[in-house]
Amino acid sequence: MVNLLDGLNGLSICWVICAAIAMAVMALSVNDMAVFRLLILLIGVSIGILFWNFPFGKIFLGDAGAYTLGHVLA
Repeated sequence: MVNLLDGLNGLSICWVICAAIAMAVMALSVNDMAVFRLLILLIGVSIGILFWNFPFGKIFLGDAGAYTLGHVLA
């Protein structure tokens, strides 16, 4: 899913951030701190990528980035 949305000016990154926030809330509710920390890190990295990418679409994730984000969420 992430690979299909990549290149659409931040759509894939926003989707990853929303999914990671939802999963982080679930991980926190069951007190799984390892998964929670991983998802918070993923949110921070995604916001950093979005900061450089959003207004003009200067960079894109590519296959390696999109697959990595998708696998971390899975």
